[in-house]
This record gives sequence, structure tokens and C-alpha cells, in this order.
Amino acid sequence: MCRIAGIFTKYANNNNISDWAKLMADAMHRGGPDDAGLYLSDDEKVAFSHRRLSILDLSSAGHQPMYSSDKQIVISFNGEIYNFKAIKSKLETLGYNFKTNTDTEVIIAAYQTWGENAFSNFQGMFAFLLHDNIKNEIYIVRDSLGIKPLYIYEDNYQYIFSSEIRAIEALPIRLTENPNWEMYFLAFGFIPEPNTVYENVKMLPKSHFLKINTHNGHSETVKYTPNKEIDTLNLQNLTQELNKKLSESVKSHLVSDAPIGVFLSGGIDSSLISIIASKYQEKELKTLSLNFDIEAYNESDYQQIIVDKIKSNHVNEIITFSDFETAIPDYLYALDQPTSDAINTYFVSLAAKKSGLKAVLSGLGADEIFGGYPSFSRANFLSFLHHFIPNFILKIFGKLSIAKFKKFEYLSISDDLGIYLCNRGIFSPTEISNFLGIDLSMFYKKLEPLAINSETKNKDNFDKTAWYETNLYMQNQLLRDSDVMSMWHGIELRVPFVDLNMLDFVNQIPSKYKNTKLQKKLLIDSFSVDLPQKIWNRKKKGFTLPFQVWIGKSAEIMNTLNQNPAYFTILSEFKMGKVHWSRIWILYLLTIWKQKIKDRTLLY
Repeated sequence: MCRIAGIFTKYANNNNISDWAKLMADAMHRGGPDDAGLYLSDDEKVAFSHRRLSILDLSSAGHQPMYSSDKQIVISFNGEIYNFKAIKSKLETLGYNFKTNTDTEVIIAAYQTWGENAFSNFQGMFAFLLHDNIKNEIYIVRDSLGIKPLYIYEDNYQYIFSSEIRAIEALPIRLTENPNWEMYFLAFGFIPEPNTVYENVKMLPKSHFLKINTHNGHSETVKYTPNKEIDTLNLQNLTQELNKKLSESVKSHLVSDAPIGVFLSGGIDSSLISIIASKYQEKELKTLSLNFDIEAYNESDYQQIIVDKIKSNHVNEIITFSDFETAIPDYLYALDQPTSDAINTYFVSLAAKKSGLKAVLSGLGADEIFGGYPSFSRANFLSFLHHFIPNFILKIFGKLSIAKFKKFEYLSISDDLGIYLCNRGIFSPTEISNFLGIDLSMFYKKLEPLAINSETKNKDNFDKTAWYETNLYMQNQLLRDSDVMSMWHGIELRVPFVDLNMLDFVNQIPSKYKNTKLQKKLLIDSFSVDLPQKIWNRKKKGFTLPFQVWIGKSAEIMNTLNQNPAYFTILSEFKMGKVHWSRIWILYLLTIWKQKIKDRTLLY
């Protein structure tokens, strides 16, 4: 796991692009504290830089950018290829002699053997830059599930690529503000891909690669189809098959030459990952939990049940309001885009670093595919309102005083995106219109490009909800936030539930087996022998900090928001307990980012 950056310019760059590439890598040094490297092509049109977090083959043999034996192929790679050993064995039978134990060299060899078709064979989380000096082509490639980020800046035959926006911000180039980012942020709580806060910086879509000809500057973005295991779904042995699939995924995610552990919240998902990991980990497994000095948010009793069961080496980190207040400046600096979440991952990744870990497994992804959120139980009701209540009535909800009723206004959007935003949206269209001073019709118009979705057309309400939770919420918020915050602390975060074969298997299962009164019953039944009843037979509790208490006590947050008269009413309602903390937190981040973007866009 690393941080990568690169530059291509069609013409010789008088600014010395190797200096630019190094500047970008240095801006991301927190994500790659173990080593650094630089590549400059002979014609000085291409430069790659790298910051390394050593996970596989901890020796200097894993140094990047890495070259093929003939020096004609060079790569800067971020991520993990979990099936690299299988690919390596196949390549060895074809006569390839490997010099390292890294998955990076496997990517080079696979590309040399199969060309672009190699990308479909990689299972894992990855983003990489590859320069083929023979074909005079650059490939910028992102994994099929979008776990690892890859940003692209383009301007007049100049392309800049990086793992983080901060690396692009570090360069003396003109960045223009995305005129829609504030609207997206207030609606979603994040900025949906491929958008960013800058108009001329985009996220490369998952399961795509950008190919650039270094002679003429011609480029094209290509979608590739990942190769999947072809399994015939056996409904008679469904629980056994699911047990096997998740166990195989966890086992593959444990491959590491550096210390690895598991985030343990005490819920079903992280408990399962911990239990399975303990069976495959040769040494004593390390588990890591966050708890708080407010009893209502303390889950240590449930965590201890799993710790006692698997006999793990457990670390329990207690977070206080003082820790939260002190961390705010560093947290804000760690972010390269505003998000309504991520601070919980900030703290748990910090705890992992302090405990000596380099990589951790997380239960992220299970709720999205097995129906663990309230959005699944609300799906039928909201779908009914969406299809049978006239739009002019739905839009009236935006004028009501209760926040959760205000969001019914989203149901007037023709696509199922309206149902998603009614469930997940932070502010209603009317509120956003008022905050930003934009016409309400303009808000709907700007939302239209995001509402076009053919993939849920023939799905039932459960599977539609799962698609949106996976491809909007998990994709844009949970995965991105986890990558940003874990790497900020030099930690690699792995997500066994978000695995190509695992997801393909679960997506084949008819929704009636997943849409049950007891949420995630199929997952529970698949591990009934191992999972203690006390873990699943209780009210679900999400992993969140005691924000409702802490935000109100924060002088930094309250003083910042009190400077804007438009927020007086909502702040007053928050103090009376009528407003959820997320709405206050987002307004605070909005205020910070407006100033930050203004400062950056005025530089050049």
C-alpha cells in the first residue's frame, strides 16, 4: 500500500516535471513513510513518483517505481493484488523468473504477457501508473470495485495523476472551483464521483483505465471487465457456500509480511472478520477497539465476548472530548475533500498506528450487501410514496419544520436516487436552495446527471437499496474516507466483504434470502456455530462517536458557525436537541472548505 503520483506532458516541460512529481509525492508522505522513489522518462515527458508503505516483501526489492528486467516497463503501484500468487504461478509456468516476492512485479509480468487484458485478472484493491516505453503508452488503472482512489487533472495535453487531491494542490497550476460541490456536499454528505471540489480534477471511474499515447497525446478512457469465478448458486447449501466465500476472502486479505490486525467494534460484521481471521492467523491475532468515556457509546462488553472467544491480543483505546477537540486541526488537514464522516476512522487508524500495526481488516461493506441499514426496512414505504404521491405534494414537505419530513421532498425526483436521498440525504432541496441562494429548479437540474441509472431498473426494492448503498454511500464515503484516514496514519485498511468474488456471489442470491425480519439473518445463519448469540441478538448500533454531545461543547465549531447569521436558527434548534449532529458538522466543514478552496484557487 502506497501513494502514487505521475505527470505526462506532450511537450518538453521547462518546469522540470521530475521536480513536480517529487513535490507531489512529498505532499503524500504520510501515506508512504517507508520509502520514496522517482522515475523520469528519457524524453522527459513522463514522470512517476512513489511513497511506499511496506506490506509485502519488506526488503529494498519492493522499491518503486519498479522496472521490468529490460527496463522498458515501469510502474508506480498502490494497493494489494490478493490473487497475485495464483497469477505468479501461472506466469512461472510460462517461463517468467521473478526476482521479488511482491505483487508489483506480478503486475509487470502479467502486462508483458497479456497486455491490457491483464488488468481483468487482478483481484484486489489497486491503482497504478504504468509506462510502456515500447508502445509509447501510459496506462492509469483503477480497481474494479473502486476501493483505491485515483485523481486526474487534465489541461492542454498535460495530465497529472495522484492518490490524493492534496498532491495536485501542491503544484503551481490553476485549479478552478467546481460550481456544484457545495450543493452535492449538502445533499449527500460527500461529493459523488467523478466530481471533486475542483472542476478540472476528476476521479477515474472504477473498473476503468486511461490510456495515453506519449507521442501524440491522444487519450481514451476504457472500461475493463474483471474476470470472476463462475459459481453455480446452490440454494440448498447457501449458508455453507457463504461461509466458504467469506472465509476465503478473509484468508486472502491476511497475506502480509508486516503486522496485521482487525478492527473490532463488537457488531456482527467485525466480530465475524475477527473470528475467521483468528483461524488463519499463525500468530496471536491482534484486535483493536475504540470506546468512549460516555457509557452510552461504550461497546466494550460485546468486544470482550469476541476477545475471550478467539484469545486475541486486544487493544482498547478510549477517546475523550479532549482528544476530539485536539484532533480537529489534524483531521481537517488529513482530508482532501469534505465528508460528513471519517473522523471515527481517523481515530481507529491512529490507534492502530500506536499499537504497531501496518495493516488492518475491517467489517466495512456487510451492511450494504446484506441489508443492515434502516434504509432497507424503509424501502417499500418510500417507494410507495415515490410512485403514488403527486410531486407537488411531495415538494410541500420541504417547507415543514421537522428535518426527517423535509427530506420527503427528494421523492419528487423521478429516479430512485430520490429514495436514496430521502434515506441518506443531509439537507432537503429547499434547505440547500436557501443556504446557497440558488433557485430550487436549478438544484434539481444540477442533480439530474446523477439521477440517470439503468442498473436498478429491473431490481426489487431490496436490491435497489443495496445498489445505492454500495455504489453511492459505500463507494463515495466509506471507502474513500477509510482510504484517506488510514493512509494518513500509515495504515493499510482491508475490506474482506468488498471482495470481487464475495460480492459477485452475494449479488446472485435472490433478495428473499437477504430481505428478512432479522437483518443479516443469512450472514448470521452462515456462521451460527461460531458467532455468539449475544453479538447478533441485540439492537443494532452503528460505529459513531458521541458527536451529539461533543459538537455542542466544541468552541472551535460553535464559534465558526456563529459567525454566519444564516445558521442561527439551526444552531438554536441543535442546542435544544431538535437537530442531528451531522447537519451541524456538515455546515462547519462547508465553512472551512469554502475558505480553503478560495485560498487555493486564488494562488495561480
